[in-house]
Amino acid sequence: MLLKRLLVFLCPIILFLGLEILFYKIEFLYILVPLLFIIILISFKLLIKAKFFSLTFWEFFILPFLFFISLTTLLFIVSSIWLRHSLIFIFVFILALYLNNIFIFFYKPSQYQISSFENFSSFLNLIVFFCAIISLNATAIFLNTPLYFTSLILIIIISLLAIQSFGANKIKSRMKYVYLLILNLIILELYWCINFLPANFYINSAIITIFYYFVWEAFIAKLSDRFESKSLWKFAFLILFLLFLIIFTSRWI
Repeated sequence: MLLKRLLVFLCPIILFLGLEILFYKIEFLYILVPLLFIIILISFKLLIKAKFFSLTFWEFFILPFLFFISLTTLLFIVSSIWLRHSLIFIFVFILALYLNNIFIFFYKPSQYQISSFENFSSFLNLIVFFCAIISLNATAIFLNTPLYFTSLILIIIISLLAIQSFGANKIKSRMKYVYLLILNLIILELYWCINFLPANFYINSAIITIFYYFVWEAFIAKLSDRFESKSLWKFAFLILFLLFLIIFTSRWI
């Protein structure tokens, strides 16, 4: 129990040090990234009471896995030194909170607050998608990656995030796969259209993320039988306001 409690703090600290070393010693990329991934994998395997190849394990592990990959990619995109340090700190801080949430869920059930993991997963799901879509847009621009390839990666990311969300929200309905297909089609179509806008990839990524969050939260609410039309309209107006705010206050290049 003590080891598992220490993992909540040791894993983020090791990752922080590893990413900071990578920041200054880029030649260690092919050593540090796989090593840090293995550390994350072992830490979660020790904390999660489930077999490695079980769906339960991957429902908990998908988010930190995608978060690590997308953020590591993002570190090579941003040019500001302080922004890189900030991203590393934010990553390890959120990861520590996520690990602590898992520890309480499995080992301190009396302290667990109902729906806390579901709410935190929803929050992390949005952050992971935003980091991932920025990375995809940036690689398409800087590395001239074909649109069909980035589209395929986007579909995989959305599907993995959806599978995690299904598990976190305990959705059993078979209709969930129909909603997943619809979500993929909507976001993919938007992704193709956004690529032709005269804006930088940060603005494009923010627009796609806002649409993703709105559509997916509406689908989850519908599948969970807590869909309310009044709340949906309020949320839609908020999303439109944020979109207009981003579009009209950003520098389009």
